[in-house]
Amino acid sequence: MIDVRHQDREPRWSVVDCILTHLVSLCVMLGLVAWRPIVALAQGGAEWMPLAVLYEGMVNSYLTALVSDPSGSAHLVWAPRDESAYYYSRWDGASWTHPIDILAPAANFALGVPSLVAARDGRLHLFWASDSVMHSWAWADAATSPRGWSTPEAVIVPRRSAAGPMDVKQDASGAFHVVYAVYRGDAYYAYSDAKGQDWSAPIQIGQSTPDVWMSAPRLDVGLDGQVHIVWNQYPAADGPAEHNEIFYTKTSDGGASWAEPVRFGELANSGINLLATADGAVYVGWQAGIASRNEGRFLQRSYDDGATWQEPLTLGIRRGQSGYLDMALDSQGVLHVITGDGEYAFWAGEGLSTPLDLRPVPEQTENTRLAIVNGNQLVVVIMPFWGPGLYYTVKNLPVPPLDTVTSVDRTPVSTLQGQDIAATARVPPTVEPAAGAVDDAAVVLSDTSRSSPAFPVVVGGTLSLALVAIVLADQLRRRYR
Repeated sequence: MIDVRHQDREPRWSVVDCILTHLVSLCVMLGLVAWRPIVALAQGGAEWMPLAVLYEGMVNSYLTALVSDPSGSAHLVWAPRDESAYYYSRWDGASWTHPIDILAPAANFALGVPSLVAARDGRLHLFWASDSVMHSWAWADAATSPRGWSTPEAVIVPRRSAAGPMDVKQDASGAFHVVYAVYRGDAYYAYSDAKGQDWSAPIQIGQSTPDVWMSAPRLDVGLDGQVHIVWNQYPAADGPAEHNEIFYTKTSDGGASWAEPVRFGELANSGINLLATADGAVYVGWQAGIASRNEGRFLQRSYDDGATWQEPLTLGIRRGQSGYLDMALDSQGVLHVITGDGEYAFWAGEGLSTPLDLRPVPEQTENTRLAIVNGNQLVVVIMPFWGPGLYYTVKNLPVPPLDTVTSVDRTPVSTLQGQDIAATARVPPTVEPAAGAVDDAAVVLSDTSRSSPAFPVVVGGTLSLALVAIVLADQLRRRYR
């Protein structure tokens, strides 16, 4: 006897299986198709926007500073070569404000290498060292007007003239940490209270060595408030080109004691900088000087707050002094670095990405600056050494943005008060006595590009399971009806 029921259902199961197979395959394919561009975006990221000119005049690249703030902007200060003044412009995520001069030298101060600090309370602080360590500040949203800046005043007046590059950072409490070098002498560290109004006496970094000069110190505040400092050092008789050395140290007690200095690289290396993170990592970058036996720019990392160091990685093959490497972290903790020459790379896993030359023209560039806005937008400013123009480019990263600070507390706060430290008893005895490829526009990434790469696969898989459940339920209904 022929089983008619089986004969009737067999074709039915075969058709359903065929439909089910095609539907599941379609869902999975849709998920994979949607996943592929997101994976490509996560791996390669958006491209750099075309280089554009922010300022057409000659720029003293030595006198430039770039910083991002917690509200989603970047701030740039520079000095033209033919004009003794600081100029300012703000990046709002899409464009720069019109450049405007904000400060000019006066009888009691000259211009120096600027250092910018963007505070969480909405204020922008500008420091520089001439004879003294000077300070002026403005509300960030009012910094485009010269009237928005406070009258410059000295916050530290050393007994010997402060000269050359210096650096300032602000810690989580609001206190400022300053490092500077005196002319043909040692380097010093000082810090303020949490309101930025009272300052410590300058504290000498390390031990003074006869006939050895320190210069271009930089610092950062890391784990548990530890202050990390680097500097250049060279014999007074020979000059920096042939015998420059670079060193690192740290303090966890406000400069009362210092870790044993660590030397990086070989002789004639220079242009050192560092970045410390809240989880105890410290990155140090430097360049091979003109007379160095090395070639390139170098990056070295410590995982244990500067106690031990990994082997250095080489970034580029250029030689000569072009300014320190600038570094910043994105919202995912990835390190992005630019050399003074304008070569960009990021730290990918245990190594560096292939360097990308961002220079606008095939000539020497110096003191290229980098900042990350909102945790996911790279802003780079490049200055040719011989030609005019201040160039910039932007790259949007395929990572989530950081939370931004949208409200500003305008409660009146006293400006930092200058203190003649040299005239007070707080001056430490170590201070010497006075003596004579580019095709992407600068737009914020869409929410789709920021979504997780696994999202399309999850959607496709969910649809597939839902279809399987529907078909199985239908078959059970047919079998037992």
